Amino acid sequence: IIYPFSLSPFFASALDLLMEEATTIGDNGRMLNIYSNNDRIRTKLEELFYDIINVNTNLPFWVRQLCKYGDNFVYLVGQKDKGITFVKQLVNYEMERIERVEQGKPIVKFKQRETGDDFNIFEIAHFRILGDDKYLPYGSSVLNKVRRVFRQLIMAEDAMLTYRIIRAGEKRVFRIDVGNIDEDDIESYIQKISTRFKKQQQVYPDSGQIDYRFNILGNDEDFFLPIRNANVQTGIDTLPGAQNLDQIQDIEYLRDNLFTGLG
Repeated sequence: IIYPFSLSPFFASALDLLMEEATTIGDNGRMLNIYSNNDRIRTKLEELFYDIINVNTNLPFWVRQLCKYGDNFVYLVGQKDKGITFVKQLVNYEMERIERVEQGKPIVKFKQRETGDDFNIFEIAHFRILGDDKYLPYGSSVLNKVRRVFRQLIMAEDAMLTYRIIRAGEKRVFRIDVGNIDEDDIESYIQKISTRFKKQQQVYPDSGQIDYRFNILGNDEDFFLPIRNANVQTGIDTLPGAQNLDQIQDIEYLRDNLFTGLG
């Protein structure tokens, strides 16, 4: 599963925070402290984690990928009598974990979708966050529980911005005295008057294209009303824009739910 919404500042900051908190470096400059009564084992493990795997550099990125996707796959390159000599980060959504039972024994293998290559269990280090059996044998992302709230927040923000763009601007109401003009001629007369208030379209003679920079005002921005009441004089009124642009309680509610889900 790909989570494009993890590029959002909310989720990017949350993933960075989880990464930093899970991979802090101690006073000795090491991310992992290895303890063993056997000096040889401790030396071999320190060589593995710090000289070959380089956990101080790689582990934070692995943890971030793990929190983002719920899984992280690392290819372990080894040689006989030498053990692991190199590690390589794999693309999460290109890997498959295959679990089956053969002759009463559990078998675990991995397959890469793009190339079709198969890997044994000792060739892949599979990190996964368990807890939701719906995704087994894979893990589940820490972002799963806020996916619905995030979609609601995005839709609410889009609706808020659309409302601001459409309703925020003021409009004008032009009252045009049509006197005794025939009803069939009123529409054309109003149209003639309205064009005087607007900039004319500029048409390039060589291409026939319209330069809309010279026709900024749209026909639906203002209202032209014909009047015949002698007590109502010709004039221009102003319709105010939206007055509740600072009311964003619904956005704050969804945002608070998002923060709660991200912890």
